[in-house]
Amino acid sequence: MRPSPQDAIGVSELNRALKRIIEDGFPAVWVRGEVSNLRKQASGHSYFSLKDSGGQISAVLFRGNAMRAECEPRDGLQVIAFGELSVYEPRGTYQIIVRELIEDGIGRLQREFEKLKEQLRREGLFDSDRKKALPWLPLNVGVVTSPSGAAVRDMISVFRRMNWPGTLRVFPSTVQGDAAIPSLVRQVRRASEMKELDLLVVARGGGSLEDLWCFNSEKLARALSNCPLPTISAIGHETDVVLTDFVADLRKETPTGAAEWISSAVAQVQRDFESLGDLLLRSGRESLRERLAELERLRARTVARPFLRQIEVSSQRLDEWQDRMVRRIEEAFISRWKDQSAIQARLMVKSPERELVRKNSDVESLQKRFKWVVDRRMQEKKERVEAVIPVLRAGGLDHNLRRGFAIVRDEKGMTAGRASAWKEGDSMSIEFVDGKVQVRAEKVFLTKK
Repeated sequence: MRPSPQDAIGVSELNRALKRIIEDGFPAVWVRGEVSNLRKQASGHSYFSLKDSGGQISAVLFRGNAMRAECEPRDGLQVIAFGELSVYEPRGTYQIIVRELIEDGIGRLQREFEKLKEQLRREGLFDSDRKKALPWLPLNVGVVTSPSGAAVRDMISVFRRMNWPGTLRVFPSTVQGDAAIPSLVRQVRRASEMKELDLLVVARGGGSLEDLWCFNSEKLARALSNCPLPTISAIGHETDVVLTDFVADLRKETPTGAAEWISSAVAQVQRDFESLGDLLLRSGRESLRERLAELERLRARTVARPFLRQIEVSSQRLDEWQDRMVRRIEEAFISRWKDQSAIQARLMVKSPERELVRKNSDVESLQKRFKWVVDRRMQEKKERVEAVIPVLRAGGLDHNLRRGFAIVRDEKGMTAGRASAWKEGDSMSIEFVDGKVQVRAEKVFLTKK
């Protein structure tokens, strides 16, 4: 039933009624939005709006609550606010009284990272006694990464430059987005079952905190901790730090750094073998020279022919022994280098370069299609702009002059639209649609207000 005018109530009474309905009937809420129209009072209170793409709500953060807030509001900051809804009666507007304020986005991710890091640290996943010994000669290496990313290309480039004779096996995985965590965990577990692998590397190029967030997953950290293989975490750039860096047996700042460490270890072993071979040859030759010198001294001291003959036979046998020892050392090194050449040949056969060429072809095709779409949209925007230009020109200066208006300019050519800008004797030009008139002000009349 419609009320009569006699039932009218005052504005204040209506606002109080709405205040009771909203405050009593609506629970405290968490609200996510962007801070705008921030006003900070000398009292310590802050007044602002929380907005998103579809609307906004007024908010007030009183001084006592502001001292306990995790972040300080500022324009453009993405926040999550907790508080109660209320009606400000003098204006008849509703607002949220903020009790807690936390930063959304990167701030929230950083807090989650620190919380999970502390939890895993207390469980002992970062303890040094859990770290597995790294192989002294890693020749069979697995890498969990994107098969088309820059990380695997950089690692292959380093291996070729360092003449690494080992075998690299790629376990393809998504390394960004919601699907990355299960994909990474699945490939780590798959690689864990490969007993022929010497080492497992989890690698990805640089990116923002959000891009690298999948490497802060608790599931991935536990999968890497339970991996029976020695592991290296090579994620992002030097300044990027993720949970896998703490769980893995070794952290390298970049995928390139991991590849250099692996190839350098093998190169060092090869240098050690070469040095050992040289040492054995020098030691054998020195020993033979000492024996021969001793025999020569003995032969010089003896005069008996039988003894001299015996010394000569022994000397001949020593020469034969020297030749056999040198041949065996040379044959051992020749065999070692043949094995190394065979390993290098197998590496070239198993190289993922062909797969990278195919992926590069797919990328070029997508780039051509994207360029065609961009060119087409730019042409459409150009046509729309050209269509608007005649309309804009129709409302310009010439149009106003044709309607009977005129432009007054001073001696310097500057426009003056008020009588107060002129004094008696000033020269001026008046521009009409069909020409100009040069005049002089004889008297100035100002309208009194």
